[in-house]
Amino acid sequence: MVLVGPPQVEQALGTKALTPAPEICVEILSPSNTQEEIDEKRDAYLRAGAKEVWLCDRDNRMTFFAGSGQLNRSRLCPDFPVLLDLSQRPINKLQEQLLAAYNQLVKTPEDRARLEKENPDLVAERDRIVTAQKRALLALAYP
Repeated sequence: MVLVGPPQVEQALGTKALTPAPEICVEILSPSNTQEEIDEKRDAYLRAGAKEVWLCDRDNRMTFFAGSGQLNRSRLCPDFPVLLDLSQRPINKLQEQLLAAYNQLVKTPEDRARLEKENPDLVAERDRIVTAQKRALLALAYP
């Protein structure tokens, strides 16, 4: 899934590469990644216009990069953790992040209509999460 701002939505539809790249590009590393591959991807994102590249390793540690090199933490999102705590219900944390992103993009019914057209998967996933949360609350209230 890709989350882009309004200026890149039109371009994101029907293409595999965004130019310029989103401001933040995130790579989740797998055991098959070589250091050379990681370095190539990072550099490609930065050359394509990303302001930061974030790498998440298999131990949930984040490493942040800008054109000037490695950063101690993100300059664009300085409160983003360096170590992700996924021990407490990670699916719910990811769902919360998706809902927060949706809420930043959708402020009016017109925003929702636009997003339904541009990114129907995001809207469908948001609706699925909200419905599941409502059902869970009802199950707690009426066991």
